[in-house]
Amino acid sequence: EQRSLMAKTRRVHFRPDNVTVEVPAGATILSAANEAGVYVNSLCAGDGVCGRCRVIVREGRAGGGSTELFTREEIQQGYILACQGRVESDLLIEVPPETRLAGAPEHVEGEVPLLADLSRLARRNFSLTPLVRKTCVQLPNPSLDNNVSDLQRLEHALGRAMGLDRFQMGLKVTRRLPEVLRKSAWKATAVTGHRGPLTEIIDVEGGDTTRRNFCVAADVGTTTVVCQLVDLRDGQTIGRAAKYNSQIACGADVIRRIIYGSQRANSGL
Repeated sequence: EQRSLMAKTRRVHFRPDNVTVEVPAGATILSAANEAGVYVNSLCAGDGVCGRCRVIVREGRAGGGSTELFTREEIQQGYILACQGRVESDLLIEVPPETRLAGAPEHVEGEVPLLADLSRLARRNFSLTPLVRKTCVQLPNPSLDNNVSDLQRLEHALGRAMGLDRFQMGLKVTRRLPEVLRKSAWKATAVTGHRGPLTEIIDVEGGDTTRRNFCVAADVGTTTVVCQLVDLRDGQTIGRAAKYNSQIACGADVIRRIIYGSQRANSGL
């Protein structure tokens, strides 16, 4: 009977997210929620000890699970632990407010002042030295007296502008270089980064694009992931976004998530 049960699939619909997922019969409601991308609070990562993954079975039949953490009224309402309740039929599951994340995470200005606005630290003698820089150079036109290759012409100009003498460039950028230089009347911006003792020319852009030099600074936390778009010229943050770390469904802390991933080979962690 168990083998026959596992051979079938069931549809599980989650409210209020209004997401439906198809899972094998016998799967836990928590695994169905993870598959559907629905957050269900589970501090113990499915060990059945925290009691946080409370959901309500509105329609269908779910088996298994302890009821000792629920009152008589909650049992009558259809409460069940998502990590222990198993899908036996098509289900309509409601994730109550205490079990779900409400709204998008908010990033509080000033929580990470070094990322919020590096330009404010200038008065504290803070030196901004990004790994990737942009340098605009005007190259001399080729002539009979100046007939070096385009790459050599660029390296000589960059050497004078940056005070460096050792550069390298990938084949893809080298192939584009002649067209870029000629279309921009030999005025170009080199995007450079350090690779050991060498300075790598990552890209070459036509004209002066030094005003467009940005990076993304990411703060990966156990609960939230915050990304900030930073202007590398002055460290000014010009945009930010945050989302919940999707791994919170696998445990509240790193140790729990390691245990979860080691016990479940296909967990996706």
